[in-house]
Amino acid sequence: MKRVILRKDLLSKQEYHERYGIARPTINRMIDEGKLIVERISGIDYIKI
Repeated sequence: MKRVILRKDLLSKQEYHERYGIARPTINRMIDEGKLIVERISGIDYIKI
């Protein structure tokens, strides 16, 4: 049986942009400044909410 872990505490940058209306360049700057916590899975950054 396949095991799947559903993480409801992570959003992609696009999902974060759509939910909170923050521009993608601003999201990238917030990540660089350490204001947003990011978890990288398979080379894709997910923002921890």
